[in-house]
Amino acid sequence: MADLTRVESMQYPAGHLSHLSDHQQAQLAEFKDICRDAGYYTPANGAKSASHDDETMLYAHNTSTMSISTRH
Repeated sequence: MADLTRVESMQYPAGHLSHLSDHQQAQLAEFKDICRDAGYYTPANGAKSASHDDETMLYAHNTSTMSISTRH
């Protein structure tokens, strides 16, 4: 019998806000940094809300053609 190993599930709600793995959360944070540096996103500052909520940023990240892994 083959050894069984646990794998990260890709079923709903995995990958959705509040159900991100540590790696996915880090990718979202990096994407937000990239967008901030490009002037597309402004993080929350004190009482001022962020320009985009995390759900919007997650959707944008998932539909983006930009690969975070190729960031220089």
